[in-house]
Amino acid sequence: MTESKLRAGLIASVKIAQKDLGLDDTTYRSLLQAVTGMDSAARCTVPQLKAMLAELRAKGWTPRPRNVPQELREAALARLDDRLRGDVAAWYHWLSEYRGIRLD
Repeated sequence: MTESKLRAGLIASVKIAQKDLGLDDTTYRSLLQAVTGMDSAARCTVPQLKAMLAELRAKGWTPRPRNVPQELREAALARLDDRLRGDVAAWYHWLSEYRGIRLD
């Protein structure tokens, strides 16, 4: 990936994080100034943009998966939950049957 495409993606991520966190422009720019020393994301370097994203993550922002509908994400999580539940049941059975360990 070229640096210009990387920069453009990082700037887009910063702006998405700003929106997701509900930061007004004044708050966003003061945070950007504190983290990067710049008053505009367009003037930031790649390391500065990465630092800004790290700060936004520290403030509670989590990136959303791209182009995955909510119902597909929920279905995937349900399948994972079912698989984990089966794994835990298998371990419980193994511990109780073969090791004599009771977890009740």
